[in-house]
Amino acid sequence: MIASLDSFGASRFPLTQGETCAANYDPGQATIIGLLSAAIEACCGDAWRALTASLNNDHFLAGSPGPVGSVLTVPPNPQNLTQVKMAWPVLAVYREGEPTSGQYSIDYNNSTQRWSVDWIAGPFSPDTQRKIGALWVPISNAIRAAIVEGMHPAYQNGAYQFHGQFSEIRWITSAGPAVTQELTTDKGQGYYGGSVILETVERMTFQSDAAAAITDFDGGAYLTPHDGYGTPATGADVTVNYDNKK
Repeated sequence: MIASLDSFGASRFPLTQGETCAANYDPGQATIIGLLSAAIEACCGDAWRALTASLNNDHFLAGSPGPVGSVLTVPPNPQNLTQVKMAWPVLAVYREGEPTSGQYSIDYNNSTQRWSVDWIAGPFSPDTQRKIGALWVPISNAIRAAIVEGMHPAYQNGAYQFHGQFSEIRWITSAGPAVTQELTTDKGQGYYGGSVILETVERMTFQSDAAAAITDFDGGAYLTPHDGYGTPATGADVTVNYDNKK
């Protein structure tokens, strides 16, 4: 991989050639997805499989392999949920709204961004809600704990995930469980799930000699080693493989 010349939070430039997955253009999003998928499975996977095993054999969640069946990187509105073929439950992670500009320090500009993490178990009937709906509480707690800690023992040997991705990441609020009645399908009477809202701070840095020569940025042109960015830092680029979640 070509070393970054300039970085803005999780985005590093120049982009590498031959990218095959859209998430590779936003490594911070891929890191959140990888961490939270592992945390949800480790904390709630066995309980999820025990509860779904009690469903009728013809139920669409019968035999569900785990609490994250597939990943969505766009808002999970009814149009997206019906047009994209996915395995339930769906974990949706996406940037929300417009970022705001700020200054991380005298030397670094930053951008503050809100994110939504939505867990949608599927179109549920009231009977299914009663059987497995309570699982949203521990799932939301697993999401928040992984974000607060920045790691989970089940993911990449417990390594901290956000060096070189975000200057800060924090959970803001959560909502749910809830059911939307915007869409009724043959599988149930509305989508069931919940949301956790996150906030990140991404700072702008300059790593090339050309960028460092710009007078306005001379004061903080280079990052210190071990921060997770490219040369001269020693941290490796973070990559996440969740092809099995398509």
